[in-house]
Amino acid sequence: MVAFVTITPICVFMHIYDNNKLYNFILRYMFKTISSAYSEVSIVGRENIPTDGADNILLYGVPGCGKSYTMLFLTRMLMKSPHFHSPTILIITDRTDLDDQLSKQFIASKKYIGDETVVSIESRDKLREELQ
Repeated sequence: MVAFVTITPICVFMHIYDNNKLYNFILRYMFKTISSAYSEVSIVGRENIPTDGADNILLYGVPGCGKSYTMLFLTRMLMKSPHFHSPTILIITDRTDLDDQLSKQFIASKKYIGDETVVSIESRDKLREELQ
């Protein structure tokens, strides 16, 4: 199976090629979510708006609605943005199975994201060490 994405000003298209068949999915809601989140983060970054030190985006939705892909697309937009120079992006999960899923997805997408230093951190102590 091979999956790739096309992002347009109107919506996000996901294309999956599996067993000699091409499946195309239109994910309009994702583009609005990604664009809104990117706008919020880039405004804070551009205008040096004072914050409490943590510019957070909370992403929630029903199982299977595309949160993982939304995080991946937003990460790519932030990494490719002219407003940021090599941003540090943290994705925190509350379940081991979700952590495993996201780790595999992001590590497999290093080239797409535009950063070869995607890592999975196992503990708070390791996170502190990596961020110093």
